[in-house]
Amino acid sequence: MISATTSRSTSEVQYQVMWNRLISVVEEQAQALVRTAFSTSVREAGDLSAGVYDAQGRMLAQAVTGTPGHVNAMADAVAHFMRRIGRENFAPGDIYITNDPWEGTGHLHDITIVTPSYYNDTFVGFFACTAHIVDIGGRGFGADANSVYEEGLYIPIMKLADRGVVDQTLMRIIRGNVREPDQLVGDIYALASCNDIGHRRLVDMMKNLSWWIWLVFHSLSSPTPAVRHLSGSTR
Repeated sequence: MISATTSRSTSEVQYQVMWNRLISVVEEQAQALVRTAFSTSVREAGDLSAGVYDAQGRMLAQAVTGTPGHVNAMADAVAHFMRRIGRENFAPGDIYITNDPWEGTGHLHDITIVTPSYYNDTFVGFFACTAHIVDIGGRGFGADANSVYEEGLYIPIMKLADRGVVDQTLMRIIRGNVREPDQLVGDIYALASCNDIGHRRLVDMMKNLSWWIWLVFHSLSSPTPAVRHLSGSTR
């Protein structure tokens, strides 16, 4: 017979294994962005963030690679995407984009991409990433604009891709408003691709760990087990 202590210890080990793997998922997501981005601010400076969220838009894990300012702002951004788009309107293959300074990560040079994640046709959460883009149009490459209208091209929360089909009209608008269109469009595709990498790794993780991952993945969004453990009252 397995004792309660042994069962609890096994559960804690499983949690730790799962947590380490989840961190590796978002770290690979971030590294994919570093390797594929066109802008030096991403490739050389690591001015980015990447993370995974539960189905309510709460951040579960973030990549070690990246900047704290982006991560903190991006943690709130996904909730704005959910509010603007509506959960009932999400679909596999959708990709969403914004550089809204109030609902994104602070200024127009930061582009955020959010991708809903599905496992066996069931919506399980999101992957999101942000990167500082060198050229977004406007007055120049620095933060010397007198207003947000001078800073550059503003992209409200909207679809970049609808069920896997990229909005080419949006791409033409973006290309027509920046000095380095190939660089910016390349960065946008890199952002979308790194979310896809994270999604595929999460699906692999769920397949390998079977039903148990469902319990852990969703329980991570609640701090109660961790608080009980730290207080020594885990039962």
